[in-house]
Amino acid sequence: VLAYVEEQRLTKAIKDAELLLINHKVKEARNILLQGTETLFHTTFDYFSDKRPSTKYQYVSTGFKRFDQPLGGGLHKENLGLLIGPKSSGKSATMINFVTNALNSGEVALHISFEDSLDQILTRYDNRFRKMKPKATKGLKVHVFPTGEATVADCESLINLYRPGIVIVDYLNEMGWENGKVSKSEDLGERARGLRGIAGRHACAIWTAQQAGKSTK
Repeated sequence: VLAYVEEQRLTKAIKDAELLLINHKVKEARNILLQGTETLFHTTFDYFSDKRPSTKYQYVSTGFKRFDQPLGGGLHKENLGLLIGPKSSGKSATMINFVTNALNSGEVALHISFEDSLDQILTRYDNRFRKMKPKATKGLKVHVFPTGEATVADCESLINLYRPGIVIVDYLNEMGWENGKVSKSEDLGERARGLRGIAGRHACAIWTAQQAGKSTK
């Protein structure tokens, strides 16, 4: 039954996407295809029959004990971490530290930015890498989108390409609107839920940030 339902959803998504592509609506078509491939049902899990060893849980350490301890060892792969703070409070710098520490432990990292220029981001990493072992600088991909012109689906395309263990989305406020029919605050929630869904599908830890006190009208 599940296979049949998934087949029907995917078939409909392909047909709907084809109509959108005829009208050159590429982003909308991509979103339809991604939604059509999402799992509709999940198998119920009996907690008390769980035989998994504790070592199976995978975390990406932030490199900071005060962050890692309440998280159980770092940000769990398949989950989203959100930093909230006022403008110029160090949100981006903190996430860059998370990435460099993850690289030092052998993770592949993807940094997606909607705000800073490529040169600004690379300069920040240059300053951090001077204090790291040379081999730790491998495995970092940096991609910059124009402010407000990329969505959750665009992020997933890059994650699917590079298969990182940790992803930085810098940051939530500057992404493109997912749904123009809702308010800014509601759209921020949709973006966050979308990123968490990506983390689950691709088994990666995603960190993003949101500016506190910014108007959501």
